[in-house]
Amino acid sequence: MQTELYLVRHGETLWNLEKRFQGQNDSPLTENGREQARILGKSLQGISFDALITSDLGRAAETAGLINSLLNVPVFLTEPLLRERNFGIFHGLKREEAEKKYPREAAMIWSGNADAVVPGGESRNQLRQRVQRFLDDLPVKYPGKRVLAITHGGVVNMAIRLVLGIPFDAPRRFKLPNTGLSIFVYEKNEWFLRAMNITCPLKDRQIYDDTV
Repeated sequence: MQTELYLVRHGETLWNLEKRFQGQNDSPLTENGREQARILGKSLQGISFDALITSDLGRAAETAGLINSLLNVPVFLTEPLLRERNFGIFHGLKREEAEKKYPREAAMIWSGNADAVVPGGESRNQLRQRVQRFLDDLPVKYPGKRVLAITHGGVVNMAIRLVLGIPFDAPRRFKLPNTGLSIFVYEKNEWFLRAMNITCPLKDRQIYDDTV
């Protein structure tokens, strides 16, 4: 019995364009971001989903709503485990602004230490634990089902690393575009990556920085 997870990063936001840390704060989807969501929704028509689960942060929830207006998935739920990493005092700042305003904290976070915590935020290991819990829970709650989940770049990155066994401190060598779709399959008690970061039209207008 297979459980399928279609994992999607949210549409483009204003802070994506400005390269600001969003974390668990929010900025609105741009018109391009809304169009990305609609195009993805159209591309998924004809595929039957048993549930649509979204991060409860606004940019993901709006993306999910736009997609579901075209799919009409019968079960539509929010899931806090799918939230982006909490960047604490870095929220709303560009990287260079964070380094200037909080040089000690920035150096600690970018040292590669997976347990380093931004004041008011969470560590990479804490994010890993959240994503692992989501992956562990999904086949139990939806055995043999196909689930569409809308989330954030940090969560997609962590899910890919967990499934492929990529060390968390290894440099990321893959892109994570807005509304990029990765497909995971759970069978024989483990997850496999079937497809990674599928993009629809507008790929020349995607944002590839998942750290904001």
